[in-house]
Amino acid sequence: MQDSIEQDKIPYPGEDIEIVELGDSSSVFISGFESEIKEIEAFLKEDALKQEKEGVNRTFLWMSREYHQILGYITICADAINLDKVQKDEMIRRGINYKSLPALKIGRMGVQKSFCRKGIGTKMIAFAVDRAVKIHRIAACRFITVDAKNDEIIPERLKPERFYKKNGFEILKTKEKSNVVHMYKNLVNIIKEEEKIKP
Repeated sequence: MQDSIEQDKIPYPGEDIEIVELGDSSSVFISGFESEIKEIEAFLKEDALKQEKEGVNRTFLWMSREYHQILGYITICADAINLDKVQKDEMIRRGINYKSLPALKIGRMGVQKSFCRKGIGTKMIAFAVDRAVKIHRIAACRFITVDAKNDEIIPERLKPERFYKKNGFEILKTKEKSNVVHMYKNLVNIIKEEEKIKP
């Protein structure tokens, strides 16, 4: 049993991962995807390709070169953070007088059930951060947002909110009796560091 627990902690090797945008040719891999959160699984199998073709979302499949199967996926799209009064007042103090600020949204994200707890989700967050920084170079993008599922049927150890907090996200707002927690990650320090080193 202890050996099994230790195996779970071993990070998945990055060199085995190939990232492929979802399309007609790559969609053949999605039938084998299983998530511990059924809504995450259903989105990939039923809605992702249609939304990709409609230009609503972009979905990226994370594939194993060795196993020729899907490890997980991440869906991203443009977004904006609507500020509450406290947040808006803070931005005004910084000389930024806007009701909303530009962001990149993680619409959905899931890891194949048999490859959970191997750091793949954290690698996907890094991928989203990298995309946001690249967008920022041509059209400002200050935050990453996500609506973390908070359904009661999801076991506490699998709650997405916990995972996102570990990856630097904060709660933006929680609606009473809602099954989602609106969260964000501020990229301002990452962007400043990027601007220091860019040629």
